Amino acid sequence: MQETRFGVIDAGYGQTVLVPAIRRDPRAEVAAIAATSLEKARRVATRAGIPYAYGTWQELVDSEGIDADGRLIGGRHCDRR
Repeated sequence: MQETRFGVIDAGYGQTVLVPAIRRDPRAEVAAIAATSLEKARRVATRAGIPYAYGTWQELVDSEGIDADGRLIGGRHCDRR
């Protein structure tokens, strides 16, 4: 069975809540993480063993290396018009 590759948006909440939750499911893989800067995303990705890091959520969503994304709705990444 192929794992579903998740991208996590919001490195703060993501690394403490979403990444561990996704990793509990053997059918899922955390393939990428996005943060408010590429530097922060790379730091979190390295620490958590996540293969890909992005400096914006848009880059993560547009990437072909994920099948689904997880995010904190209402976080600082939302477009507040």
